Amino acid sequence: MTTRRGALAAGAVVLLGGCGKDDAAAPPPRASDALLRQLAAERAVVAALAPPAERGVPARVVRARAIERARRLAAALSAAGGRPHDAPQGESAADPDEALRAALAAHAAAVPTLATREHRALVADLVAGAATDLVLLGAGAEAFPGMPA
Repeated sequence: MTTRRGALAAGAVVLLGGCGKDDAAAPPPRASDALLRQLAAERAVVAALAPPAERGVPARVVRARAIERARRLAAALSAAGGRPHDAPQGESAADPDEALRAALAAHAAAVPTLATREHRALVADLVAGAATDLVLLGAGAEAFPGMPA
């Protein structure tokens, strides 16, 4: 026969058995880390399109837009407590299409790390801009994974 006191004690043991340290999942990446990767990718686009005069009007337009995206990212990174100067500048030997694809991938990968409306709006603009620039440089549909050429 079980007493009320025994039942309460057994319930407390079960309840306390469930308490304690949970298996903590890895914290999500910080927004500043994602912004730093995006900034490095945009700087690589700028470097890949240098010198713009030798590459024609579309390349000059794309380079100017990449410079503006990098400026916006540097401002957002600084506001998030990051250091824009920590992002590498990129190498001019890179292929512009590959650099733009890498920037687009960096922007898309940043989406899960974004907690603020401002960061989400920024990344949406960055994705649209990088995708537009790929088309402007002539990469076309093959620039986007899963799209038929």
